[in-house]
Amino acid sequence: MKVLLVQKMAGISGSERYFLTLLPALRAKGVDARFLVVQHPANAGRNAPFIDELKGKGIPVYVFDSRLPISLGLVRRLARLVREQGIDLLQTNLIHADVWGACAKLLFDRRMRIVSVKHGYTDVYQARHGLDPAHLSTDRMSLLTRWSARRIDRVVCISQALETFFVRGGLIDAAKTTSIPYGSDFSTIDTEVAEGGLRFGMPQIVVAGRLVQVKQHHLLLGILPHLVQDFPQLSVVMVGAGPLLETLVQRTRELGLSGHVRWEGFRANMHDYIRDSDVMVLPSSAEGFGLVVLEAWYHGKPVVAFDVPALNEIIESGVDGILVRPFDTESLLAELRSLLASADAMRDLGEAGRAKQRRLYDVEAMTERTIGVYRDVIAATSSAREPAGQRHG
Repeated sequence: MKVLLVQKMAGISGSERYFLTLLPALRAKGVDARFLVVQHPANAGRNAPFIDELKGKGIPVYVFDSRLPISLGLVRRLARLVREQGIDLLQTNLIHADVWGACAKLLFDRRMRIVSVKHGYTDVYQARHGLDPAHLSTDRMSLLTRWSARRIDRVVCISQALETFFVRGGLIDAAKTTSIPYGSDFSTIDTEVAEGGLRFGMPQIVVAGRLVQVKQHHLLLGILPHLVQDFPQLSVVMVGAGPLLETLVQRTRELGLSGHVRWEGFRANMHDYIRDSDVMVLPSSAEGFGLVVLEAWYHGKPVVAFDVPALNEIIESGVDGILVRPFDTESLLAELRSLLASADAMRDLGEAGRAKQRRLYDVEAMTERTIGVYRDVIAATSSAREPAGQRHG
């Protein structure tokens, strides 16, 4: 079985880390999995580490440069690659790839098999409404989502919350939708900095995520002056890049927190920062899944987040993390004060998370379920293509 995964890329975030896990696991199961990076030429440098890592794992990688998000030439090149490489199934990831795949199928190869994997909706929508489908309107994103989904064979969502959003919002037919949560195996993660080398204070909070509105870094910044009063040596490490960097750094200065907050930008060694911190905080308004929760749990670190989808699908509050009423910053402050003051509580929550990550979110289950979807699509479409006189019952 030859499968080509495709995505428009501009750096490494959650979906790219998913590929770094899934692709080698697929190949270990006998699937000839390959990856197509579609990028604006200006993003080549940001994507190079991802491409190099895939190639280092023995994954065939193709790169298409495109200055336009969609063009007939790009769609034609995709269809030609699928045909020339004998690809059995195309896995599209995120809306751009969904549209490219749907157009390639419509214009160049009606027999093309497509599985779409949904990692979220738009940052703007999720920042305003989380994953509540009641606020969906007829706009470009919803129209493209519906249009492409009609031409795609199956849709996989990375959480049940995300599947519910797309189905109840009328964006995707429930009959062709399923959810497969991320699986993770971080045992092969390389250490770039010796243990303790990224410890800047005591206690230390780590925040992982792009600097965009949906991540709501400003809510955590707003309560930090009060936390610093209780924990004068507190350090908060912000790992991630994005368009809100200057605004957030300025806010940090205004609050007098420059000595307590470090803006590290994008870092490939995210795990070193988690290892050397005490607690991970995720103030997001919504997450398609929340892979960083699994990364924190791998290191036995507790996670504090708002009680929003799909974080509340992963975390059991009081057992393996803490969920705070959205978006109650006073409650967030109270919970962090209590947790940071108790080494026992931090240890117990983190260890419970570690056990849960190993039990429920393993690579084997994710890979087997994904291959099952591929096989179902290939079997269903192969049967449909067979002339009636050649079918065997």
